[in-house]
Amino acid sequence: MHFRINQIPSCLDWISTDDPNILEELIYEVPLGKSDHVCLKWQISFRKPGIIDESKYNYWKADYAKIREELASITWQEELEGKSVNNMW
Repeated sequence: MHFRINQIPSCLDWISTDDPNILEELIYEVPLGKSDHVCLKWQISFRKPGIIDESKYNYWKADYAKIREELASITWQEELEGKSVNNMW
């Protein structure tokens, strides 16, 4: 903000961002020294509000014996022969 006494204020100072939601607080402070530009003070949040991933997997409940049995029943040499790493994945 740019202003002088007895004049109409004009906006010359900007904060540029690609995400307006990260700007949490904007304060117009007094000018430094004899400047007629106010100082801008802001707070930026780098967290995404409302998005909390609290997924917890119960690995101890898996049937590891069954998983081993299923994997052992596959003939891996035949299954993967002639394939690229990406195709095998």
